[in-house]
Amino acid sequence: MRSTIRLLLILAALLAGCSTPAAVDIQPQIEAALTELAATPSPTVEVMGPPATPATPANAPTAQPRPPLEPGAPRGDGTYLVGPQMARGRWVSDGAAEGECYWTTRHADGIILQRYLGAPGGEITLGEYDYEVQFENCGTWDYVGP
Repeated sequence: MRSTIRLLLILAALLAGCSTPAAVDIQPQIEAALTELAATPSPTVEVMGPPATPATPANAPTAQPRPPLEPGAPRGDGTYLVGPQMARGRWVSDGAAEGECYWTTRHADGIILQRYLGAPGGEITLGEYDYEVQFENCGTWDYVGP
């Protein structure tokens, strides 16, 4: 709407400087359009801040902070950093999963170092070059030792 008003004002200013009969004929129409636009109320926008208290369903679980992972604690499906989240050494899966198990280890630059796809169960050894390990549908992994 404001761009239309600006355009009409520019056009009116240009035509006001002209002395041709066409400019004189259109000038009353431009003035009428400007008067009509000026009388049109602008839309009102109400800006609201955040609610005083966030709305949550009555049965929503309360988020609890997760304790830090112990590097030698059992692991399930997920992606873990080798060292801080998962100890280096030998890990054995209980094989308590159905379907195919997939695991992979990656170097810090993302290159895959080891990969497995097959029946759940088995073992994996995480070495000095392993940066990250990912497990999918392999059961629970227990740390055996270095």
